[in-house]
Amino acid sequence: QNAIVAAKRAARLDPKNPRIWNALAHLFLAGGRLEVAQSSFERALSLDPPNPSYHLGLAVCHFKAGDLDKVERSLDLVNRTSSSQSNYYRACEKALRGHSDEAIRILKAALLNQELLAPILRRDPILQHIFGAEILKSL
Repeated sequence: QNAIVAAKRAARLDPKNPRIWNALAHLFLAGGRLEVAQSSFERALSLDPPNPSYHLGLAVCHFKAGDLDKVERSLDLVNRTSSSQSNYYRACEKALRGHSDEAIRILKAALLNQELLAPILRRDPILQHIFGAEILKSL
């Protein structure tokens, strides 16, 4: 709750900073407040439209709300805005499209190739929303 208050204060002080809106969106998402998280991701996107991370966050909101058509649209935008189709984005996309086992294999390969670092991967908020902390700990 304190983090949300601090992030809201930061958003009031710097309303054109998309990273603040992204952080606020993740806090709302973690608290299960999907509609407010979605509007915060949308605000971040209005300020920085080509950022694939914000599109991915919005896809997670749609996924949790059960709106698979919007998940697909957001994932298409992730693909269009991502300069390189990294294993991180590929794994998230696979998981959100219902291919969790394939997503886990992609993440494990990225760890072996040292494309991703395990401590960072395990704390990633998007991956935690998709897979849950327990699955990430097993990687």
